[in-house]
Amino acid sequence: SPGPRREFAAIYDDLHQRVLIFGGQYSPKTYQLYNEVWALTLGPDPSWSLLAVEGSPPGERHSPQYGYDPVRHRLLIFGGYGRHHPGDSYEYLNDVWELSLEGTPTWTELQPTGTPPSGRLAGAAAYDVLRQRFVGFGGTIGVPVDTWELDLSGEPAWSTVTSTGPAPAGG
Repeated sequence: SPGPRREFAAIYDDLHQRVLIFGGQYSPKTYQLYNEVWALTLGPDPSWSLLAVEGSPPGERHSPQYGYDPVRHRLLIFGGYGRHHPGDSYEYLNDVWELSLEGTPTWTELQPTGTPPSGRLAGAAAYDVLRQRFVGFGGTIGVPVDTWELDLSGEPAWSTVTSTGPAPAGG
């Protein structure tokens, strides 16, 4: 099993009837970050396994914003706190990655056009299937109260979502 951890990304992979978790941290005596992907198969005999993935993985991190794209069958993650690539220094991240779940799971870092949101951890995100976009809000560095979107209907592109009325408190 993945062992104790918190602040990880978790999705339900409907095609393979399993729950996937990515990253997270464990810190009772030492600060440990992860970039592993674990799968919990569902059914009569649930079991954990470390998912074998291809491609260059994102660095270890906790508290990313994440979403599941059921049409393209992929996990999307944005930011968090940790390393951009394994071995890099710790920082608030604003990178975006996809883990394709078709065939052999494969990591790919996306390189969208436009201005990305600032690096952050936590916040909230969801994948909008109808508009083929990954939408996020807030986070905990500099208390951003912005809402952003990553359009994935063609070439990936960042943009800010404009809203009316007073913004909610960040954090």
